[in-house]
Amino acid sequence: MVSTGDVRSENLGNQTIDSLTAVGTRETRTTVSGPRVILSHTDLWYSPDLQMYLSVARNDPQLGQLTLTVTDLVRGGPDHSWFDVPPGYEVSAAGTNNRVGTAHLRHNPLRLHVSRLLSQSSLSCVQLNS
Repeated sequence: MVSTGDVRSENLGNQTIDSLTAVGTRETRTTVSGPRVILSHTDLWYSPDLQMYLSVARNDPQLGQLTLTVTDLVRGGPDHSWFDVPPGYEVSAAGTNNRVGTAHLRHNPLRLHVSRLLSQSSLSCVQLNS
């Protein structure tokens, strides 16, 4: 029979991780498995500024040690180029659903095919009429 006993929390104080203040907590779990008592602990380092854990380290005699750490953290929004309309697609109105600010991304295979042909030709300027 396996029973999970009590979980105790212990304050580990503060530390700086990648220039961010993190608040540490150690959770110690006692598990009873037959005549054996198993102690495992997890160290959690939480950033109140980012509202997320920066590091979680779990040490369990049955499962071993596991450490997860946030690395290469870049604060700020993503590069605007991630939201550019890809070649061969165009933005069109969403229709009559009366929702404000919606749009559809529509693929136009004819324009894509023509632009591929043009990129392989020696023409320097072409106007496409819809």
